[in-house]
Amino acid sequence: MATPEHARDAGHSDRDGVLARHRNGCVLGREARGLHLHFQERLLQGACPPAGGSRDGRARRLRTGARQRRLTRSPPSQSCGRQHEEESKACVLYVDDEDDIREVAALSLGLDSDLEVEVCASGAEALSKVSDFRPEIILLDVMMPGMDGPETLERLRDIEATKETPVVFITARTQAYEIERFLSLGAVGVIAKPFDPLSLAEQVREHLTSVVEEVSQP
Repeated sequence: MATPEHARDAGHSDRDGVLARHRNGCVLGREARGLHLHFQERLLQGACPPAGGSRDGRARRLRTGARQRRLTRSPPSQSCGRQHEEESKACVLYVDDEDDIREVAALSLGLDSDLEVEVCASGAEALSKVSDFRPEIILLDVMMPGMDGPETLERLRDIEATKETPVVFITARTQAYEIERFLSLGAVGVIAKPFDPLSLAEQVREHLTSVVEEVSQP
């Protein structure tokens, strides 16, 4: 008969296997759904608090910052593509041409109760959605066919709704000189790819919190 310790070890082993396959770019759809169920189970059991752990103060700043930014946009009632239904959430747009990685990102970010998530499969799709979705932050894959991440960022700056929206590049190109180049293009940060699904939401929160604090400074 398996002991609780053995059950926990098995759960961690299963999760680690999925994350390892994600890191190798081989996460399958059913594995991503399994990862989602694993997140939910751990959250319900209290073994894994929502990203950020105890973060009431930062969550309040994040929501306040989101509301403040929306007040400067027109029409404010269309933020996140909803009629005030999710007005306390920060809208996150994730752009990546790889289906499995988009699914893992959506599941990971979607479990954070303070984030509203939309995904796009290309830069062109992102450009067509941002005016309606009005994201607070955009996570943008660098290597995409057709329109890559840097070109998408350049085009986003030509759209009124995203002229000042913070953009974080998601990329495996994380040498110091490469990160410096991405920041020089106007990105506020870089998240290494493959990312860890268990910490992605927290990384997004850190970037959002930094932006809110910068905006709040006199």
